[in-house]
Amino acid sequence: MLSEDEKEKTPPSVMTSIPDYVIMECIAPRVPRYNHSMLSLVSKQFRSLVASPRLYKTRSLLGCTEDCVYVLIEDCILEVARWYSLNRRTKRNMPGTVENRLVLISSLPPMPTAASYVVVGSNIFVMGGRYDWNVEEWEAQPPSSIALCIDCRTHTTRLVADMPVGLMTNVSKVIDEKIYIVGRVWASATIVEFDLRTEKWADGTKPGWEADDRGPSSFENNCDHKLMEDILMDKEEIKHYHLFDNECVMGNILYVYDRHKYILRTYDPKQRTWGVVKGLEKLPLGGDESYIVSRGKMLILFLIVVLEYDDDASFQKRELWCAEITVERREEGEIWGKVECCDLLLEGGLIIGSCLVVTL
Repeated sequence: MLSEDEKEKTPPSVMTSIPDYVIMECIAPRVPRYNHSMLSLVSKQFRSLVASPRLYKTRSLLGCTEDCVYVLIEDCILEVARWYSLNRRTKRNMPGTVENRLVLISSLPPMPTAASYVVVGSNIFVMGGRYDWNVEEWEAQPPSSIALCIDCRTHTTRLVADMPVGLMTNVSKVIDEKIYIVGRVWASATIVEFDLRTEKWADGTKPGWEADDRGPSSFENNCDHKLMEDILMDKEEIKHYHLFDNECVMGNILYVYDRHKYILRTYDPKQRTWGVVKGLEKLPLGGDESYIVSRGKMLILFLIVVLEYDDDASFQKRELWCAEITVERREEGEIWGKVECCDLLLEGGLIIGSCLVVTL
């Protein structure tokens, strides 16, 4: 034990003696975000700097931003939906080998299911959906009209104006600083818009857009043409494959997991041709549900593998896998992939509610 006199003579650590501006301008912005929690343990000084909005502005100016993956997991046993972040780390006792893991964001409250989840800058907007898990009561109770905004820099939430009508969401897109949402109230489909500048709601119906009981096809086509016109996506051809519910675009190539044949398909809009990513034999067999996103130059593929089937998802034995895949186009024009790592993340009666990428 050190005496009081010895404690007073003990010099401060090197890290805590570094000036704030050096930490903010040179050190903290270059530390990967998944290490910020460890950095905040160094001292109160570091903890306040890590939570500062200025840090993320500096990261942007220095070109140190990174794509952070958020996964909404619906636990059918506990009847709760919570956000997790996908973190990469070096495997213990295996230098140079990385693995992925899901980390629960405990500061965020339980989320609704079948809601609209939209990324705008460093925020995730969550609108409508269902907070109750009793499906039998859904016919008697309308969806929620609650709307909230998650600040992904601090993992805090704030309420925004309630939706004019509670909706279970089919499609949501950001166009010209407005969020357009197509959802359902009972059997009818409705379009609403949320102005990101004024944070006010309005009727979202536009000329040429329609939403009926068959689904918001006109809205969907218009939105995706607006958002992806640079690669001239042929939406009708994609719909022909019944794969449009989950896809991502990287390097002007569309990637989508075919959960029926357990292969990763590609679509080249310039050649207007479909293909298959070769070299992915290491992927887990199966995949009853899937989500695919791009993080930097890497594809992140989430697969739900059902080991024991049951009509009730809460009684199914399910595994959630995550594969990191790099791709390259070879001279013959074929696209080859390499599974950099493939990790089992969670087990239980779970469903992927949403998967989003936020640049921070």
